[in-house]
Amino acid sequence: MTRQVTLRLLLMCVFAGILLSGCGGDRDALTIYSGRSENLIGPLLEQFADEADIAIDVRYGDSTDLALLLAEEGERTPADVFLSQSPGTVGFLAERDLLAPIGAETLEAVPSQFESTEGLWVGVSARRRVLVYNSDD
Repeated sequence: MTRQVTLRLLLMCVFAGILLSGCGGDRDALTIYSGRSENLIGPLLEQFADEADIAIDVRYGDSTDLALLLAEEGERTPADVFLSQSPGTVGFLAERDLLAPIGAETLEAVPSQFESTEGLWVGVSARRRVLVYNSDD
């Protein structure tokens, strides 16, 4: 299974769990605050919206800026989903009780090492950092 297919399936599980748990109130669209780059995550979000037959409204920006916006908005935020490229911003929101618990069905679809012990977030992707050096010097 390719990484893109795996990410797409995980996103579908996460968003389906959110929708099933009743997030979003009576709005017509699932509102996503995304700190992930539009060129990377946008096509997956569009595919999810098409396959799930739901409207999405995505606000792209820097993860830190979006977390600060969420903190300012508090319970008035229109955001249903927060996608971040930084675990620090998720911790910031968790410390302020601004993250809702994720449904059990969604958590069961994610290996436990990729979720918070409180069930407030799940990892949807990872990256590797590589140190390169010249061994001839």
